[in-house]
Amino acid sequence: QQLQERPMGLAARDQLAASTHIVTAVQLALLPLTVLEIALAQAQAASMSPSALWLLIQVGRRPEHAGSDGLARSVRTETSIPVCCVGSRGPSALAIRSLPTSEPEASLHLQRPLVPRLAHALQATEQSALTTCDCHLVSGGTGGIGLLTARWLAQRGSGALSLASRGGAVACEMAVEWERVRTAGATTLVWRCDSAEEVHVQQQLALVAGPLRLAGVWHAAGVLADSLLTSQTAGALARVCAPKAHGAWALQRACGAGALRACVLFSSVAALLGGAGQANYAAANGCLAALAAARRARGEAGV
Repeated sequence: QQLQERPMGLAARDQLAASTHIVTAVQLALLPLTVLEIALAQAQAASMSPSALWLLIQVGRRPEHAGSDGLARSVRTETSIPVCCVGSRGPSALAIRSLPTSEPEASLHLQRPLVPRLAHALQATEQSALTTCDCHLVSGGTGGIGLLTARWLAQRGSGALSLASRGGAVACEMAVEWERVRTAGATTLVWRCDSAEEVHVQQQLALVAGPLRLAGVWHAAGVLADSLLTSQTAGALARVCAPKAHGAWALQRACGAGALRACVLFSSVAALLGGAGQANYAAANGCLAALAAARRARGEAGV
């Protein structure tokens, strides 16, 4: 997305400043899930107030707090509330008045209002071929996306695959796809590992380590707990964020010192466009998109 500035009339600014709900309790010191819980509660309250024009979510612009953006976009699909995510220092009164009321979403950068615009993505660089000396870890590896990814990796030359899932087994309904993976040419092992638990992830990586180097991490773990905004709960938010967002950061911390040739985080268009009934899911996927962007900014693999 490309952010561009937009002007606003003085009358609209005064109206906006008088009827804005501001989330002020969200600080950098809070855990990412706490940030989302506060934002969710404020969104629910604002949705019941017809006078509310904007919901300002004050977060530190760190990747682990990026779920607020996805949550905000889902809020807009269910309500008429425009949503703005602002920087960690908070908005000044003048900055609030400068927000463009004609836009459904805005961001404040150095007290200047910006709005998102889609732009052409840069062409992806050609990846080098996989080798039999490579091992790839697939979290959520026994699900549909995980098994499809595993087969794709095996067919392209990966020497070993480590499929991690919370249950540690392939379900009966996935037997056909599992057989395709098993016969695709790579040594494939299935492990029981809860990606949301950092200790489990570290243990999993220790088992993977051996004569083959860990070349790639493919994070496909995830669950759904859909419900409309007014029925969303902190528990449902935590349940959806655990495998996706927490799992991604557990993998990041465990693999941070190693040079990965591939780090693929399976997100969803809900993080970009929002989705009715999927505020929690959009929030979790927003964290993945931000983590991938942060890795690329450091010159590391991340998509």
